[in-house]
Amino acid sequence: MSITPLIYHLDRSGLVQGEVDKLILRNAARGIVPDDIIDRPKAGFGAPYRKWLRYDLQELWQDVTSRESIAARGWFDYDAVQNVRKVSQAGKADLYMLQWAIITVELWDRQFIDGEWVGGAFSLLCFWTHLMCCFYGMFDTVVMYSILDYCHEYHCRFRLSRLC
Repeated sequence: MSITPLIYHLDRSGLVQGEVDKLILRNAARGIVPDDIIDRPKAGFGAPYRKWLRYDLQELWQDVTSRESIAARGWFDYDAVQNVRKVSQAGKADLYMLQWAIITVELWDRQFIDGEWVGGAFSLLCFWTHLMCCFYGMFDTVVMYSILDYCHEYHCRFRLSRLC
């Protein structure tokens, strides 16, 4: 049985209580996972986005943000996305999280809208983003806020209406 349909019927009070988030998951883990792990504050995962995007993922970036990909999807303005990359690569602004968000959105779309297998670690990234979509009813909140904040600031003209 899939838990996804159940998530849509949960009361938000079961998800967040005061400053404590993921309440249902925390309660479900009690007795299995030590309490000190369950109750500790969130800790960020420091992935080397800057290095990946600057050096290792150039080919992926070119594929995901090609004129054809951007036009076919309709999420972003091609010139604005290319400007984000240019400014970031030149070291004039730290826009690596925006670039990462753009990649994440496109790979998620390919995997879950187009039904295309994106493979490897990127498939795991897409699955995690999909899980957050199911859990929160929208894109992972961190990814979404990153996209909206940066797009507003750098005029990427993200088409929010496409989310509805």
